[in-house]
Amino acid sequence: MKLTRKIGILFLFCIKLCLAQERDSYFLEGYEKQKVGDFRMAIELYELAMKNTGHNYYIWIAECKVELDDYSGAMIAYNNAIRDDSEQNHEAYFGRGQLKYKLQDYYGSIEDVEKAIKISNSILKTGSYYCFLGKVKITKEDFNGAIADLNRAISIPKEQPEAFKSYEEYRLFTGIHYLNEAFQYRGIAKIKLKNYEGALKDFNRCIELKPDAENYFNRGLTYIRLGNKNKACIDFSKSGELGYEKAYEAIRELCN
Repeated sequence: MKLTRKIGILFLFCIKLCLAQERDSYFLEGYEKQKVGDFRMAIELYELAMKNTGHNYYIWIAECKVELDDYSGAMIAYNNAIRDDSEQNHEAYFGRGQLKYKLQDYYGSIEDVEKAIKISNSILKTGSYYCFLGKVKITKEDFNGAIADLNRAISIPKEQPEAFKSYEEYRLFTGIHYLNEAFQYRGIAKIKLKNYEGALKDFNRCIELKPDAENYFNRGLTYIRLGNKNKACIDFSKSGELGYEKAYEAIRELCN
């Protein structure tokens, strides 16, 4: 009897293991489909992965529905994710906040992103949430509020370096994560407040982090406001060289 009972327990364990592996297999297949832009198939695979498991893949489904311009379906998926008391809740609130921003519901977006910040258990993601919050407030023309949020986003890696496993991870994070956008948005907010010297410092930092066409263009516009036409036109030229068509419009209007 004891042997039969042990065999039965082992059999049930194997069934559970197979179901878990099947769920993970469907999820991984769905994720690969999502990466290559096959969003409808990705949704089908995520739904199969969730079937009879109770695992929450609604966030990934919502992301696919956004890509398919199915915004009401995406909103429902985010709502379902939030209903689940999982560790992903802060990501679901943030995703729903991003969707509301896309739909021009700025007050709703701010409310959701602030909830995401409040319950987030990830320092890296909290920083990116503050960065996005700054972006929303710039859209609402709350430039001082935006700068306060962007200051917080920029300060997080400096305040809590112990959150990073190694110096190399810290260096990599500060170089390529959300900080470029945070400095960029803060520079834009400072321009709106006519703090051109402050904006210039932020765009200089942007170019250190990511020397792309948009950052050179923004710095060029800042130099124009500071009355430095020569440096502005050099930046516009660099921006155009990197493929930014607006830069040549600026050159024709401001440099010739």
